[in-house]
Amino acid sequence: MKRIIITALLVFLVGSTNLLAASVAAKDTTKTKQYKLEVHTTVADHLTHEPIDSLRATLHRAADSSFVDTVHVQKNNYWGEESTDLYFTIREAGKYLLRLEAKGYQTRYVSFEIAKIYKREASRELKRY
Repeated sequence: MKRIIITALLVFLVGSTNLLAASVAAKDTTKTKQYKLEVHTTVADHLTHEPIDSLRATLHRAADSSFVDTVHVQKNNYWGEESTDLYFTIREAGKYLLRLEAKGYQTRYVSFEIAKIYKREASRELKRY
């Protein structure tokens, strides 16, 4: 059975969303900023490093494997080299599992942690094997 590898896992801060919680009776307002990270990663065959057709990926919490979000899978061709890229958004810090499935490959779970989402963070690279 073939294996899938993550070749690069990049994390980008998209921006903040101001959430306004207001109590009508007390007229008290509290502003809470919630940042979100856009994550991009490239996936390839373990031995040949070729892009993978029919890849499906989902994002789960590491603690209980609960579903968090679907992952956008896109096959790209940059400068004559094809790649399979994944895009997804993380809205809060924590430990996550990325589940990768493709026909003819072993299902792979890749764990990673976003310890904190910083206010002015532009990008972060997480090392993967």
